[in-house]
Amino acid sequence: MTLLRGRRLPAWAGVGAVTALAATLALGAAPASAADTQPSPKLTNAAAAKAKARIIKAAHGTRAPSAQSLEAPVTNLSSTPVVQDLGGVVVVFANAGGDLVWRAWAPEFGWSDWEHLGGDVVGKPSVLFNPNNFNLEVYANSAGQVKENYLNLDSDAPQWSGWVDLGSATTTDPTVFFDPNNYNVEVYTNNGGNIIEKYWNHSNGQWSGWQLLGGGNAFTGPAVVFFNPNNLNVEVYANAGNAIVEKYWVPRTGQWLGWNTLGGNGVGTPAVFYNPNNNNIEVYANEGGNVVERYWIAQTGQWSGWQNFGGNITGTPTVVFNPNNNNVEVYANSGGQAVEKYWVASNGQWIGWVGFGGNVTGDVAVIYDSANHNMELYVNSGGVLSEKYWDAASRQWIGWNSLP
Repeated sequence: MTLLRGRRLPAWAGVGAVTALAATLALGAAPASAADTQPSPKLTNAAAAKAKARIIKAAHGTRAPSAQSLEAPVTNLSSTPVVQDLGGVVVVFANAGGDLVWRAWAPEFGWSDWEHLGGDVVGKPSVLFNPNNFNLEVYANSAGQVKENYLNLDSDAPQWSGWVDLGSATTTDPTVFFDPNNYNVEVYTNNGGNIIEKYWNHSNGQWSGWQLLGGGNAFTGPAVVFFNPNNLNVEVYANAGNAIVEKYWVPRTGQWLGWNTLGGNGVGTPAVFYNPNNNNIEVYANEGGNVVERYWIAQTGQWSGWQNFGGNITGTPTVVFNPNNNNVEVYANSGGQAVEKYWVASNGQWIGWVGFGGNVTGDVAVIYDSANHNMELYVNSGGVLSEKYWDAASRQWIGWNSLP
């Protein structure tokens, strides 16, 4: 199915809860959330154009822009979509009943057909663009093992590698992270209640072994990995014993410190966000259906207490920075509809909740479109990919658009 939309693509997909930020870091696009001060290698405009062209070629093949789809629609999505913008082309990955599917959108072609990558996938994938080797990399829980599949965009005829076993069992979705301190690609996962890490060394192209970060079998969900631009630390947040805990790696010493407990009461997987208005690090979570927040104050180095925002949500909230107005926006699933609450930068007040409908299954994925300044929501709507976007030109919400 090909669907053309008369609007430009985002230059970057930025979700505060997601810290696999290599697309932003590599392509040097306008900031949207946690990564806007991250030191990183930058691609030239020519390299970014090359990446876009190769993704389009991989997604669309030789099909002409006006050609009709020959593939059946995908109507059995079983995870929240993972959405990223790679400098002029949007890519979407999702789990469709154990089959990892992906598609791309570019203004020249509209939406590609879904491509099926298989993988016996459990849960939601983690996606990263690796600027070291021009790979688009996908990591997933594949029948209880951490596996990777990558598309080499440096090739004139890019093809997927096939699934590669990284040598560890996992009980949750893995998390992939690009470390701007050393340009390594790091993979974190929960193995039987312990957080473990493995990294790809960019200087020699080799994988390390798995390192145990500890936890005493207490972790109940995936790790959230975050780069703190205030001190360059790599910070790992997780749920242990129904509380949020943090461990961090200090680049100047190369040492891990923690685990430190941030408290909470029955909280789920956290979302971690860098607020460029005040340089604070903000942690959001679901506590019994209420969105709660605690933040690290950059000026003092101290943590605030927990604040309760309500919301009657399920799953994990998504937090983004809106450069149109400098607001901090929180999106979540409340009773099967997408809802938003936002912090107004001009007066420091919280507004909302506002309901958007949507027949949402799972969490809400959000990207900021830095090309046209739109905010775009993507959800699994009863097994079908659906999108709604805030049009910056008209300042109106448009959609939902069904994209099977």
